[in-house]
Amino acid sequence: MVFDVYRSLSVKLLRVRLESRSEEVLEEDEAEPDQNYTDWMLREVVDDTLFDVGDLSGLLEPLKKWHADKTDENVTVVVGESGSGKTTLIRRLPSIWEHTPVKLLMVSEKLTEPQDFYLQLTELLGIDLISDAGGLVKQEKDLEPQVVVIDAAHNLFMAEVGFFNAYRALMECMNAHLDNIYWVVVMNAPSWTYLSNVFSRQQRVSNIFKMPRWSPMDIRKLILSRHKGGKRRLKYNNLLLSAAASSESSSIRAADSRVFNILWEQSGGNPLAAIELWLNAVKVKGRIAEVGVPERPSANLLNGMKDDLYFVYTAIVLHASLSTEEIMQVTHFSESMVRHAVKQGINMGMIVRDEHRRYNIDPYWYGSLSSFLHRKNLLWH
Repeated sequence: MVFDVYRSLSVKLLRVRLESRSEEVLEEDEAEPDQNYTDWMLREVVDDTLFDVGDLSGLLEPLKKWHADKTDENVTVVVGESGSGKTTLIRRLPSIWEHTPVKLLMVSEKLTEPQDFYLQLTELLGIDLISDAGGLVKQEKDLEPQVVVIDAAHNLFMAEVGFFNAYRALMECMNAHLDNIYWVVVMNAPSWTYLSNVFSRQQRVSNIFKMPRWSPMDIRKLILSRHKGGKRRLKYNNLLLSAAASSESSSIRAADSRVFNILWEQSGGNPLAAIELWLNAVKVKGRIAEVGVPERPSANLLNGMKDDLYFVYTAIVLHASLSTEEIMQVTHFSESMVRHAVKQGINMGMIVRDEHRRYNIDPYWYGSLSSFLHRKNLLWH
């Protein structure tokens, strides 16, 4: 009994010291950040704050061979889940590839007509408007060698008969014999899997770069760099603090290691999902951010829904983002049915609406939802 009382008092004293240790006082002249904590963690970062993640040799080696005229292959497809850092990687490409100019075409809206795609492409290249890939071949000889990035290429199709023509136009350009253009096509992973099955005979790409999973250390660096800018005191809750540790510092280190290992496991190495999981595990009170155990939403919440709702959610995952009208187009459901499914998803926090009035899957939910739809055989690897 005496030992138990002693250990209980020791634990209480250790907890007090840990909490005081984890709540280091900020400098008095540090002002409260203008944004709330969530906005700060999800903010757009400037290029000089980006850092290297993963092995990029799979992306750069084909470019080097093309530039050295050692191969005729001039296409690389960059594939990754939503939030895996595809656009961030493309932003870094001009700084890591300096041999030729890098030009970027961001397909921010759905384009299903080939002429709409050709219009944007010719404006980017500064050439006369073309009506097919042959027109590009004729004018390409006058261009300097360059890398042309087509970002969000999944917006060039909808999974419905008659709505693949813009993507076909891109494929024709990719298959054309061009000496001075190297294509880097960036695409949502489920979209690429789907299109690879639809165009299994026409689509021949040798260089596929899959976005690497971030390591626990990379996730930690990303989270803490953003948290530090938020000017909040970091505190671990009692579940993360190890009372059995021999000292305060070792307990703090154990909690720190534990939370970021859990973040990595729960997010699957996806940086945006890790940020969302962190935000859902943090309780902000004034200038203190208390971190709990990160946890993905339970897929059990999806059980018992009508199958029609699953088809709507599958369509959004497959296309990365869709408007109400586009969901109706690819699912053949009525407007009332689509709005009901979207409302259910929004109420669960699973679906969000972007500035283009299109619906996306929230990164916090993406892993749970995609795993659930795979088990239902509605998505394929």
